[in-house]
Amino acid sequence: MRKRYTVPEGFDVEKAAVLKKFAEETAQVSTETPDEELNKMFEWLKFQTNMGSHWARVRHNGYRDMTSDTDCLACVNPQKALERFQRILSYQSNGYAPRTFIDGSIKDNNNPK
Repeated sequence: MRKRYTVPEGFDVEKAAVLKKFAEETAQVSTETPDEELNKMFEWLKFQTNMGSHWARVRHNGYRDMTSDTDCLACVNPQKALERFQRILSYQSNGYAPRTFIDGSIKDNNNPK
């Protein structure tokens, strides 16, 4: 790829910083088995789960979607999962779970408020 495309200056430094950040976020959970390939798969799943939690809910959020994502995230980043659950629950009122909240506002026609 490097021969075919021009790599921007500083790319390697930025890439290393991103990988370090995600490694730190998922360092709380580790798996070690006698099978090295299985260990690699677990590391890849941790990374994908954590990365997906960052990108899947950038703008459009809903109670069911976020709780499902966060349930999985709790396995690899418990602190971030707790923060996410607290955010999700902050949109509930009288047990009502809004379908959508965007930019901090509930955007749900069925909201009983």
